[in-house]
This record gives sequence, structure tokens and C-alpha cells, in this order.
Amino acid sequence: MKFAKSDTVFVVATALVVMLAAAVFCWSSIAAWFAPPLPPREKLTIAVNNIYPGSGLLYVAAKQGYFTQEGLDVTFQPHSSGRDALKAALDKRAELGTVADIPVMFAAVAGQPVSIVATLYTASRTHGIVARRDRGIAGIADLKNKVVGVTLRTDSHFVLSTMLARQRIALSEVRIEDLAPEAMLTALQSGKVDAVSTWEPGLSTASKALGENGVEFRSEKRFVFNFNLAGQTDWVKANPGKIQGLLRALLRAKRFADEKPQQARTMMSGAI
Repeated sequence: MKFAKSDTVFVVATALVVMLAAAVFCWSSIAAWFAPPLPPREKLTIAVNNIYPGSGLLYVAAKQGYFTQEGLDVTFQPHSSGRDALKAALDKRAELGTVADIPVMFAAVAGQPVSIVATLYTASRTHGIVARRDRGIAGIADLKNKVVGVTLRTDSHFVLSTMLARQRIALSEVRIEDLAPEAMLTALQSGKVDAVSTWEPGLSTASKALGENGVEFRSEKRFVFNFNLAGQTDWVKANPGKIQGLLRALLRAKRFADEKPQQARTMMSGAI
């Protein structure tokens, strides 16, 4: 069979393309073979309050692969409160923890060396009190001599004391029941406590669960609550590289959340 000149040119061109592709593949394989291995990712355990939306940026950074790109192998250690997350970091069960301002204050007052690395989230009206109407509670003043569920040494503790103070009621005039956040709803529904002081999403959940029998008191808008990433001061000082990589990843997560808020909310809600 004879080929036309155009056919011959096409065959030669095709052969050259195949040879070039093969050469590129071989060169890539050889380069990969002799390239120095990538340094191992540095492990980092973060104790996270995984039921509070303030931890959301961490989950966005993880799901977008930003930590991996910064050479970090991040593990999330779940906790139901920032108080417990910070304690895990200070007890060296984690390197860092997500936490609000009040537990950091209590740690500092107790002489524990704690440092805030970054503020992840700032919000108002995310804390408050939900009470039972059938216990004779229609206003904050009615909490006097009532049993109130509180997670001690957290922002919910501070919110309760502040709201009572505005009614000239001392914290000692309320019977405090120290409860973990996840125990609040059951204690309120069962009548073990007359009211609970907590934060979102537990605040809305408790209010909806009581329905018409519930009354909700929100913190004032001027009360702004920070949610932070904090850890033991000595560890923070000794690991500037990990801290810088972590912050770069979080900044990228923040930009992603600003540009694609719906996608970011989906990532956050799936983690909480």
C-alpha cells in the first residue's frame, strides 16, 4: 500500500508526538526518582470545642487542605467546651485549644502560663439564659433562689453573673448546678434545674425544646465575645514555624469563607 505525501507527514508527526510524550514521561519519572523526599508533615493536635460555630475556620482549613499545604498534620481532639479544650492544651494532651476569653482569664489568674495565638471568631448575642415559665420565671429577677445550670469558669458563668448583677442579685443568691454543655437540655427538660445559662447552638435548642413553657434572655449586643486559639506559653514560644504555618492556613480559610460563604457554612455545619 502506498501512502500519500500528506499521510506520510501525518504519520511522522504522530510518531514525534508519541516520542516526545514518552520522553517527558521518562524524564518526569527520573526526576521524581532522584528528587529529595518531601519532609514529613509536622504533627499538631488541636483540642476543639466542636459544638460551637467559633471553631468553624479550623474545619474549613482542614477540608480545603490548607494545613497539609503548610506541612502540618493536624488532628482535632473534640471537647464540648472551650474550658475543657484549653485544659487539654495546658495539660499537654494537645498543643493548642479553641477557647473563649473567660477560661483564659481563669487560667491566668491561677498562674498558668497561657498565650492566645489568634482570635478565630467574634460575636454578640450568642450567649444567654433559658428558663422554665412553670417555675415562676418571667424575668431575670425571678432567678433569685432558683437552680440554674452553668458550665463553671466559662462565658456562660460570666453572662449569668452579669445579668444577675444588673438586677442587683448576687451570684450567691442563685443555686448553681455545674453542668457540661451537653447535659443542659436534659437537666432543663426534666426539671432538675429551673434555668440554664449557655451558648449557641445549645441556647436555641433549649428554647425550642421548651416551647411556650420557655423564656429566653439573650446577652446584650454590646457584650462581644471572642473565641480564640490558645496554648501553653512555653510551647507557643518554642514552635514559631508551626504557629506561622497554622496562621497562614487560617488566613486562607478566612478568605475562602469571605468569598464563598455558603460553601464555608456547609463545611462548618458538617463538622459541628
